[in-house]
This record gives sequence, structure tokens and C-alpha cells, in this order.
Amino acid sequence: MGTTREGEAAFFTTDEGSASPDAEIVKAIKPAMSTIPNAMLLVASSPYAKRGILYEAYRDHFGKEGDPTLVWQADTRTMNPSVPQSEIDEAYAADPASASAEFGAQFRNDIESYISLDAVLACVSDGIYERPAERGVTYSAFLDPAGGSGQDSYTLAIGHLDAPTGMAIVDCIREAKPPFSPEETTARHASRRLIRPAFVRRLAFICDSVISARRGVKWQKNNAGSGKR
Repeated sequence: MGTTREGEAAFFTTDEGSASPDAEIVKAIKPAMSTIPNAMLLVASSPYAKRGILYEAYRDHFGKEGDPTLVWQADTRTMNPSVPQSEIDEAYAADPASASAEFGAQFRNDIESYISLDAVLACVSDGIYERPAERGVTYSAFLDPAGGSGQDSYTLAIGHLDAPTGMAIVDCIREAKPPFSPEETTARHASRRLIRPAFVRRLAFICDSVISARRGVKWQKNNAGSGKR
């Protein structure tokens, strides 16, 4: 798997530059644990971004009564009162965002690459994983392709404009995580079970357009003769 360069779970990397090295390391450890009676996996780290196994464990298990996974979150002074408060105060004065993670055990909000996770979750309807297609609704599909051998996923979203509210609604999302075959993934996304040409009325998602990002353009050129949408 390569050499782990950082010692904290929130900062795991590997020599191969894998897409989810923290998850891969845990997946590699768990099979060995199954051979050891009463084995326990302990993960300790300062929090960082709202992603990866550390945040997922916090999101799914923290503060839940009776949960078999215990998540402990505490600031530095709670864990180690011998740390001078003056040192912590200096850190907050120099870089509040960094200090809140390192000394306050808070996940950071200042390093979101585009849209914060909180903003995304505010737009999500609880308990709805996919909306069924409806007759008379015009759908559009949006692709973000990838070559399958790097770190990027190949993603698809199908949505429509809700006429009464003027809101854009995302009805269906698909993701293929690397490694994958871009040809097979494209065929699966374009199958009759998902994206449906407008003239095939018996099929569910009737999309009048399919818009693709230019990422993965090299693969698109090799297979379709064009790097355009």
C-alpha cells in the first residue's frame, strides 16, 4: 500500500496517492482483527476537514445512546490540563480556524473546496435517496466523467426544474469510484434503466439533454472522436 506519511487519521496519505487512503488502511486492518478475539480498533486524531473516516464516524455515531461505536470529542485542556492556556490563546490569535481544530477538537469549515457540507445538507430532504421519474416532467442529465485509473469518480446527476417553486431538484445521483472502466460506466449510465431518450416513452427518466463536463476529455476524444459535449 505504500508508506503512511502522517500519523493522524484525518491526514492519512499513501505513496500511490489513492483517493481514500484512510478508508483503505482501515479496510486492510479489519480482516486481521477478525482473527483476534475481542480486538478493538482505536483511531485518534485532531479533526480536519468534514470528510474521511474520522468525520464519518463522528457524523454517524457521536452522541448516540447505545451505539456500539464510541466517538470521543474533547478539547485539549479537557484531555490534558497541563497544556498552558496561554499557548492555546496564542494559537487562536494567530490562526483561529487551525486552533479550533488542533486545540478545540472542531472540524474545520474554512477548507471546503467549493460548497460547504453544511450548505449541501441544508438542501437535502431527509429520508429521500432517489425520486422516481414522473410523466410529463422534462429531465436533464449532467455528467462529470473520469478515466477510471486516477483518483476522480465518474458521476452522474439527473434533475429537473420544479415549475411551482422555480427550484432545481436533483432526482438521481450515481457515482463510480476508481478503479473502473469508463466505457462500461458510460454504458451503464446511458442504459435504458437510467437515462432515457426523449423518444422512448415507455422508459422512466426522459432526458431532453445530457451535459458533460470537459474533465476526462482525453478519454472522450479517444472514444467519441470529440472533446466537446
